[in-house]
Amino acid sequence: MLSLQEKYIRINYEYNNLKTVYLRKIRLQLKTQFLLKNEVF
Repeated sequence: MLSLQEKYIRINYEYNNLKTVYLRKIRLQLKTQFLLKNEVF
């Protein structure tokens, strides 16, 4: 059985992973939008 501290560390780790994936996705979308806008002009 995991201690509370271990659970917290694990949850925190997974949360940070999700956050980085999510931020990377957003950054990619923004970058592509920006590039598309620049292509038009």
